Parts: sequence; C-alpha cells; structure tokens
Amino acid sequence: SLARHAAAALERVRLLERLQQVREASRQVAELTTRQEELQDILVAVARQVQDIFHADAVTLYPYEEEYSRLSARPIAVGVWYPERMSEATVIHQDSIVYDVMENPTPMWLDDVTQDKRFRACRFTVEEKIRSVAALPLRIQDRPVGVLFVNYRQSHRFTAEEQEDIQLLAHQAAVAIRAAQMRDRLGERAKMLHDLAEAARSISATFDVQEILELTVQTAVQITSAYGPDADIALVALEDDQEPETLVFRAAQPPEMLPGLMGGTRRIRLLGDDKRGITGRAFRTGGTQIVDDVRGDVDYIPVDPEIRSELAVPIQLGDRVLGVLDVESKELRAFDQQDREAMELLAAEAAVALENAYRYRELRETKGLVGQRTVLAFMGLADNMWRHSNQKQARTILETVQGVERTIRKFLASTGQDSPDPSAVERLGRQLARIREAASAIENKPALPRLNPDVVVPVDVAALARDRVAQLRRNPRYHVVQFGEPTFSAVHTRGQVAWLRQALELLVDNAVRAVQDRAKPRVMVSVAVEESAWVEIRVADNGPGLPPEVRDSLGCEFVYKPNTAEGLGIGLVLAQMILEAYGGRVRVVDTGPQGTVMALRLPIYSE
Repeated sequence: SLARHAAAALERVRLLERLQQVREASRQVAELTTRQEELQDILVAVARQVQDIFHADAVTLYPYEEEYSRLSARPIAVGVWYPERMSEATVIHQDSIVYDVMENPTPMWLDDVTQDKRFRACRFTVEEKIRSVAALPLRIQDRPVGVLFVNYRQSHRFTAEEQEDIQLLAHQAAVAIRAAQMRDRLGERAKMLHDLAEAARSISATFDVQEILELTVQTAVQITSAYGPDADIALVALEDDQEPETLVFRAAQPPEMLPGLMGGTRRIRLLGDDKRGITGRAFRTGGTQIVDDVRGDVDYIPVDPEIRSELAVPIQLGDRVLGVLDVESKELRAFDQQDREAMELLAAEAAVALENAYRYRELRETKGLVGQRTVLAFMGLADNMWRHSNQKQARTILETVQGVERTIRKFLASTGQDSPDPSAVERLGRQLARIREAASAIENKPALPRLNPDVVVPVDVAALARDRVAQLRRNPRYHVVQFGEPTFSAVHTRGQVAWLRQALELLVDNAVRAVQDRAKPRVMVSVAVEESAWVEIRVADNGPGLPPEVRDSLGCEFVYKPNTAEGLGIGLVLAQMILEAYGGRVRVVDTGPQGTVMALRLPIYSE
C-alpha cells in the first residue's frame, strides 16, 4: 500500500513538473514574440521546446502562409536524420498527409504508425524509422496556422496527460506563430502586437485564475483602444462549474462595475426564453460576434445605456469553449477586423493560461491527497516499528536484570558469603528494582493514537509548548532547554496533542544534540505568529549550524550521514509528516555558525 501511494505521489510530481515546463516554454515563446524575433527563429524555438519537454526524437513544423493560402514547403525540422530531403519539395500537394492533418479539427495520436496505412507508407516515416507520431493542427479559432508533428523512433504511448500537455504547448505555438505572421505582414500594427505579446507573457506567468482574468480584461481595453475608438468596458465570463449552461462574469474593466452586472447576479442563463446576450451567443456558437450597433440586436442585454458597439470572442481551447472575452464601446462601429484578430489572439492566450491554471490546481490538490495518504501509511508503519523495537529492548532489559540477580546469588554462594552486608544487598535490590520498573514502563508504554487529520481538537499552541518543555526539563538531559513566554494571548491550531508533542520533542532532541559540545549550551523554545495566518513553535540552539546539503534535505528525505554523526536522519522527516497531516510544515528559519532556528509552522484556527 505504501509503495502504491508513493508511486502515485511520484507520478503526480512528474506531471506537475512537466506542466511547469510547458508553462515556462510558453513564457519563453511569448518573450520571443515580445522581442520581435524573426518568424523563423520563433518556429525553431517552438520545435526545440517540444522536443526537449516531451523527449521526442524528431519534430517537424509546417507554417501556413495565409497570404498564399498554402502550407509552406520549407518546414522546420529538429532531430531529423535527413534534413536536406525536407527542403527538396517546392510545394506540398493538397492530398498530402500534412493537409489532411491541418483540415482535421482533432489531433492524431498514433502509438504505432504501422496501424495507419498512409503513415506507414510515408517517405518520412520510412527513411527516419518513425514508430510513433502525434500530428496536431495548429489553429486560432477557425484560422489555420500550421501543422506540428512529434515523432518517436521507438514505440511511444501517448498518455492522456501527455496529450493535454502537447496540445497546450501546440496552442501556445499557434498563438506565437500567428502573432509573428501578423507582425511581419502588417508593420503598422507592431505596437498593438507588442502589447499583446507583453500581455501573453504576463498571463502565462501565473497559475492564479483570477489574476489571469484581470490581466486579460485590462489588456483587452488597452489593445482595442490603441488604434481606434476607446473600448469603455471589458468583461470575462466563464461557464459555471456548478450550474451548466450558465455564464458567470468573473472579471471586469473597470473593476467596480463587476458586482452590479446582471442585477447583481453576474450570471447569464443560456437555456430558456430569456435573452442570452451577445456574450452568451458567442459562447453557444463558438464564434466571434461583432455588433456595430447593439440597439438593433435582439440578444443584447444592456450593461450601460450609452454602449453602442460590442465585440465578443469565445475563450476556446480546441473545440471546448471555456468562456467569453467581451469588449464594448460607446462609439458606433468601434471594432474592426484588426480588433477581432487581436482579441482572438488574446482569448487564445487566456485559454492556454486558464487550462494551465486548472490543471495545476487539480494536480496540486490530488498531490496533496495522495501525499496525505502516504503520510498516514508511513506514520502507521513508523509507529509499529518504533513500538516493536522499544518493547523488544524492554524485554531484553528485564531478562538481563533477572540474569544479573541469578549471577550475583551464584557468586555469593561460591564465595561462602552466606551473610553479605545487608546495606549493600538492600542498595543493589533498589537499583535492580528501578531498572525493572523502567523496563516495564517502556514495555507497557501505550502507543501514540493513530495519526488522523480528521480527528482533531483545538490546541493552545503556547500552552502545549510550555507544558512539553516543563515535562522534558524533569529529565537532566534537557536542563539546557528554556521556554520564552509569548507576548500575545492564546493562539490555537487544530491537531492531535500527542502527535504535536512528538513533533516538538523531535526538534528539541536535535537541538540538544547540536549544543552538547558547547561550553555554554542553550536551547530556547518560543512561539510566534507569522502573517496573521500561521503560528510557529520555534526551537533555537547555539550549535554549529546546518551544512547546506543537510539544510536542503531537511523534512523532505532521509539525510545520509557518517555513522559517527547523531540526529538529522529520520526525526525531521517524521516531524514533517506529522505537520503535513494538519496542514503545516517544518522549516529552517535561520542557521549559521552561531546556531540554528527550526520551526513547526501550523495554520491558526479560529471559531
């Protein structure tokens, strides 16, 4: 069970890392457009990013030349064995595989090219010894941008997650290619495209959905007002997760108008006889809507009595519509074809960023659930191992004491001391009795309760730390530990007291070991509030500090150390697991030659 949980956790981490790579690649491609790099350089960068992220053997990219209504016969080729063969053709025939892919709205995922007769017989497939291929049409709305082939010379299975990631990067590539083509063809629009690329870079740099939406509406007003009448309003509506066929306005420019939209509901219901608005029509049809005079449109829902024209663009990823980007102006016929193209590009960029954000959130949440189950499984295993080890040692001590008693009696009998010193016998008896009592206490010590994040109580953090320090100081080993009373009133978290005490003791043990060679050893336990949301139990020592390689591993993995070294192995990993079960973590506040400060960070709980 532990192995399965760990495997699932590792797979989620791998998917999360690849998604972050896709986002970084999107940012870099957007930056190339921002710097107004040549289209050829952008195409090469896209092909190499695809090859690197998905470990492909060869990537080919055919841009679509809109001014000639044809695919370029000079594709970009990365990792190809015979690149000179790629440039021999002067034209790509309409009945070729490349045109088939471009005209097909859905990608092709061929784990085995031998199962497709056209790919099996293709010159490129045969000469390059291709075994698996992904073929993706690059489109913005209904406009072709190009065709992307991701090729493998060994059998490769395209998982659902990999297909999504490849499509995300392909969609970003389409946005960049289309933007670069527009820039090259229409030099007078360079400023607008520069602004668009800057916006793309900002939007693709975050996984926060609300931030993406707010950046999108701000940019929509900026780019549509640059070379024509001002856009007075920009809105983004997304489909409601809980109520299908309903759009919810999530962002507006100016932002103060958002709460009052649709009578305060901010919703457009697309079913029934009610008006669905031009925004709703764009969502239902999946097509851009340009209205020169909204007063003559039967679907129009007024948001401002002075509005005269509107441009609504679906936020679309493939054939799936996520929402609508809408701009409105007080001028008649405010929006032209240039505004349409710019808004479609912005909507396409927003679609990629939103899908990235949704998948990132899903992976983080799933990773957290899997990680929590792994924590519980491991803590149960650790507790059982700990109990087994201690009980075994306690039994060994008891058996040894009994053996010592028998040996002493035999020794006394052999020396003829039938009447030994009564005081010595009494003293020895008391000592052996104490050993028996201690061993029995270890053997019969109750196990910690099962670590369960669903069975928790409010815990006064300062009181827990103060009481635990007082208990530890009864043992001479912990005489160096002090407690600094907090200056604030009681702060609570939620957890199981026994496990939180255990986590604190693990940190204190490490600190005590760290100062054992100091002339004036000192360990201070204190409680602090951080950012009004977190409470920390801090353990500070005046030891030698942590080496960098240890600091980077603390709480994340077992630390491999010389056999002569003490501590820093399993203890902090266990403490981290305990804290994770209650939504917290162990962190290094500070470390250096003058000492180390470690902290148990927990969320503040309030009724």
